[in-house]
Amino acid sequence: MTRIPDNENVTEYTDIIELQKEAPCLKEFTEDIVCNRTRGFTRVSIPQKIRYHSLDFEWGYGGSGPADLALNILYCFLDFNRAWKLHQMFKWAFIDIMPWEGGTIENEKIEAWIKEKLEE
Repeated sequence: MTRIPDNENVTEYTDIIELQKEAPCLKEFTEDIVCNRTRGFTRVSIPQKIRYHSLDFEWGYGGSGPADLALNILYCFLDFNRAWKLHQMFKWAFIDIMPWEGGTIENEKIEAWIKEKLEE
């Protein structure tokens, strides 16, 4: 069963400078990212630590909710600066193409994608 986090401790845009001094949300993140909808509400297996573009996570298109999801996913793997730099590309590669109902992004695929982008 996937733990569904609450949205406490969400960082607003005004606090983003502080994130640059802080470590990623999880030291070693080894889980897959699971996204699903229950009665119209989105549920994701990671917490929303950063709120920049949108109030809620979303997927299946290229908007602000998907951008926040991408940013928060990458922040589980990277420091804020690198997560910020890559989050729009990650959104188009993984979040935009996810079906409306949801899906799973495998940890190994995320790690391989990050490694490839950081080597470019």
